[in-house]
Amino acid sequence: MADFDVYREDMVSYYDQASHLAYWFDPVELARQYDGAYACEGSWLRDLALAMQYLVRGRRVLEIAAGHGRWTRFLAESARLVVATDSSDRMLAQARQVVSEGRILPAWRCRFLRVDAFEIDRVPGEFDYAVSVNFFQHVPIARVGLFLDALHRKLGTGREVLIAVNRLKRSTRARFYQKPGEPDWFDLRQLSDGSVYEIVDNPFHESQVRAALHGCAENVRIQRGAKFDWVTYRIL
Repeated sequence: MADFDVYREDMVSYYDQASHLAYWFDPVELARQYDGAYACEGSWLRDLALAMQYLVRGRRVLEIAAGHGRWTRFLAESARLVVATDSSDRMLAQARQVVSEGRILPAWRCRFLRVDAFEIDRVPGEFDYAVSVNFFQHVPIARVGLFLDALHRKLGTGREVLIAVNRLKRSTRARFYQKPGEPDWFDLRQLSDGSVYEIVDNPFHESQVRAALHGCAENVRIQRGAKFDWVTYRIL
């Protein structure tokens, strides 16, 4: 990628703008939808949410690129502590609403922090587990090693990680494209104000994931859910 800093700024801008231009947002209705899917056997959300809750139970969790808090809502039910990070203040404000809707959580249970996912080692505190859902596919292939290095440096040896990516339909992936000489796949996304953003959206191939984790992780397990694929591992 020619200019990573420009891409990073564009991606933050896209999701910050998308949070109020592209997506309908009602924290009450969204919380109800997510809770309904969680309660429904075989739903698009249930298997990953249950897996996360089991893995993080009683742990101090660092969530990367939390967005509007869809997964934070379920992590906060099970974890000892969740620090949900995102680059967008608007997304974090929405996450606070989604997580708290209809629930009374101790004030210390879930914190929200504006931190860029590519600088995750700046987050203060110690954590036992890290969770990232629907961010890894947006990391340029040339930057995957740097992203993982920062994450592993933050957590430390023996800590564990879950990285999940939604499995897109063939019709959706059909619109993605590559550029000459570049390994990444791209998607053009247009918002209602007419602005267009080029976002990296790489497929989640098991062989590539294992190659990226080679030498820095053990107990690598890749699972396929109803809508998401995810990898769990322990940092060496």
